[in-house]
Amino acid sequence: MPAAASAEAKPSFRMIAANFASGVIAMVLAGLVAPTLVKGTLSLAYADVPAIERREPVIAPLDLAALRADLAEADRALLAGRAATDGAINRLETLSGR
Repeated sequence: MPAAASAEAKPSFRMIAANFASGVIAMVLAGLVAPTLVKGTLSLAYADVPAIERREPVIAPLDLAALRADLAEADRALLAGRAATDGAINRLETLSGR
């Protein structure tokens, strides 16, 4: 009986596979081909991006005078901090035996 059952199942399997394949083809036609045929070609009208106009540079120019003034102020603060702590550092070095 297994051979008879196999012989009966073959046409059913072929029918199911054919129906599935025809459904896939119909979906492809409805989804891809039909819109192209309706519009005539692939439409890129909505894909256009307007030109971007830049009114200022992407990277602002550096103000070298301001940077140098900031560095000079940082140097002055560093020297003032050293002057304020030199006595304590010398005392610690003396106590530590250096």
